[in-house]
Amino acid sequence: MKAPIPPAPISVPGLPEVLANSALLEHLSLDAVLDVRRKIAHLAADLDAVIFRRMARGVAHHGDTTTDDTYLTMAEVVKRTGLSSSHLYELARAGDLPVRRMGKRGSLRGCRLLLSDLKVWEESKRQAPPEYG
Repeated sequence: MKAPIPPAPISVPGLPEVLANSALLEHLSLDAVLDVRRKIAHLAADLDAVIFRRMARGVAHHGDTTTDDTYLTMAEVVKRTGLSSSHLYELARAGDLPVRRMGKRGSLRGCRLLLSDLKVWEESKRQAPPEYG
């Protein structure tokens, strides 16, 4: 008896080909269609994970990893502005720096600043005449 000949490998089109011509699916075996469906389900799960991670970080814009809705730590604000942390905390205590208190009841420890708020604050400082006295 001859050994059975293994079936030829099934050529499964990739997502770009299927998106360009969904009629390709009609010519595939049921196993191949199920394989395409499984791969798409995995891709959908991977996309959901990326979307949820970005939403949790406050990233909303397509392809942008640092949107204006990103919260910055005071250390990041120090790096961005070049101002000392003690000066920034003093501005925050005085209400001149629009921080969001994330720590214990009213404490500035753990406060954050939205990038969009920092940009508005920076622009107001560029436009305002220097204060003397």
